[in-house]
Amino acid sequence: MRYIFTKIVAIVVITFILTILTSCGSTTANKGGIVSGKVNLFSEKDHSGITVLIFSAEAVPSEIANIEKKYPSMMFDTNEGVWFDHRQEMALDTVVTDSEGEFRFNKLHYGKYILVYYKEDWGYNYLSDVVLEMDYLDLSKSKELMLYPEEEIPSFVNERYVLESNKCYVAKNDVIFSQQSHLIFCDNSRLLLGEYVKIDIYGDVDFPDDDERALVTSYAEIYDNQSKEVVFGEGINVYSKKNSWRNVSFSYLQNALSVSVDNLSINRLSFIRCYFGLLAKHCKNTEVKKCYFANNNFINTVACSAYAVEGFIFNDNIVFNNHIGVLSRITTNAEFENNAFINNEIGFSNKLESECVFKNNLLLNWLLSRVTSKL
Repeated sequence: MRYIFTKIVAIVVITFILTILTSCGSTTANKGGIVSGKVNLFSEKDHSGITVLIFSAEAVPSEIANIEKKYPSMMFDTNEGVWFDHRQEMALDTVVTDSEGEFRFNKLHYGKYILVYYKEDWGYNYLSDVVLEMDYLDLSKSKELMLYPEEEIPSFVNERYVLESNKCYVAKNDVIFSQQSHLIFCDNSRLLLGEYVKIDIYGDVDFPDDDERALVTSYAEIYDNQSKEVVFGEGINVYSKKNSWRNVSFSYLQNALSVSVDNLSINRLSFIRCYFGLLAKHCKNTEVKKCYFANNNFINTVACSAYAVEGFIFNDNIVFNNHIGVLSRITTNAEFENNAFINNEIGFSNKLESECVFKNNLLLNWLLSRVTSKL
């Protein structure tokens, strides 16, 4: 009898201990806290009415993360900001600032987050390095979050025009930058194009340095967090003699970047969720290196098109989840080397008497279309 009683007591004690341990483990796994902060409207006293959204920082596709680990020399340093677009994702929570510009999110699990803040006519911005690993994170102690009034770009620009950091510039109608113009993209500047709006550039262009980036995207649905279908802008046509384009991200555009000039270097650009990304046509000696072409997967669209190009170099690029990744037509003296083609419906197509060298490329889950000329 005593043995049975002792055994029962032992079982009860063990069960109690296990319950406590399980409870503690569960509490630790679900630990979370509060994220608060403050957003200011430039030169205003009342900072109310700013919409602030918070998202899980899971924008980078796993396939891309794996490629980055295996082949770090292929690409520039991608972060959540390159891939993330608030019009594409569903927010975990949404709040509106008070008159002091203050906001607060409660009951967030420990982890990484992306913060989005906007107000109509004041533009929008992202904070993509929010890491919650304590009970209370006050962003106002380390981050100055500011919104500036949108600036509408005139239809004709004949002088120096600077797209300043953290500001939004809107093209509501077609814009021409003349041969006397000088367009300057600064870090985290945002150029927003209205429906079917295009920009023709004949003058000089300067770009952000190193790991800094500017953005060109559609103006549609910027101030709507309901994930509606986005109306695409047209894109940029390059006619200037500037010999290098770098450090710009393009998204939600019909024909993101069209180039028709000789001896052009295209480096560290990204083309994500466009109909047609990069279009090189009727030119010589075009080099495309360390660029991203991703999720341009609309039917009968092409992420990168080379048409009637003499000397087309396409090296160290990521071509991911497109309808057609790369299409080469009437193109000679072309080279495609050290690229990663991943999950494209058609990864690479070589047509209309095109000739190229295709070597040392990574091919994953793709269909290589039939070609009409030798590789």
